[in-house]
Amino acid sequence: MLGGSEYSNFNNGKAWSALCSTSGAVFWERTYQFLPNKDHNINSVVKAIDDGILLGEYVAPGGGFTQDIWLVKVDSVGCLTPNCNVGIPESQEGLSISIYPNPASSTLNVELDAELKEGSIEVYTMTGQFVRSYELGGSEIEIDVSDSKSGTYILIIKNREGDVGREIFNQ
Repeated sequence: MLGGSEYSNFNNGKAWSALCSTSGAVFWERTYQFLPNKDHNINSVVKAIDDGILLGEYVAPGGGFTQDIWLVKVDSVGCLTPNCNVGIPESQEGLSISIYPNPASSTLNVELDAELKEGSIEVYTMTGQFVRSYELGGSEIEIDVSDSKSGTYILIIKNREGDVGREIFNQ
């Protein structure tokens, strides 16, 4: 998890955060601006006990010395409001994906409406740590989640047409 500032012009900087895998792949990135015409900067990022994220931020007028300190809580994918896009396309033209049960406690089923002979499914934690990979070889894949910790994960289906991502939950 990274945090900082995105400056497009003086006195209008937006706070910026992103979640990357250990290999540098970006799962999602967000910008935040709570007060117009103020510089926003995230200088601390802490994982909350509910898988959310606490962002320590300061807001300062450009060129000024006065600062407001803010603590902002976002969900596990950086959203201020629930169910915003995770930054990975959730659909791919010509490919329908069904994932059930979600949340899962032992087995997660992934059904594709097309038989994919090439590609993989990768599972990552919300902090970007690689968990496991499965080779695609048909239209149905069972993923054993019984040995995984409870929480939120990102499942990415990779094929020659591109990547498709979904949030999955383990109980």
